[in-house]
Amino acid sequence: MARESGHVFGKGEATWRVTAQFLERRTWLGRRTFPRAELTSANLSSPLGSPPSYELRFRSGTVRLAVEDLSFRDMVVLKAFANLS
Repeated sequence: MARESGHVFGKGEATWRVTAQFLERRTWLGRRTFPRAELTSANLSSPLGSPPSYELRFRSGTVRLAVEDLSFRDMVVLKAFANLS
């Protein structure tokens, strides 16, 4: 079985992988996959809360990504994933 590649980013506890089909979070506790088909809304235009974070809402939960952990390339990939580019 071929491993699907994708854009990988992250600092600290979690590593994230983005492909056309899903967003995946990996931590020492395991991995959690958020399918693209379950994305209900995305706020990637202006950060919210404290610490400032971007938010992706899925049927199975909400993903908050801290602004300080994201590069310009990460944002381009996330916007393409959310069809906001």
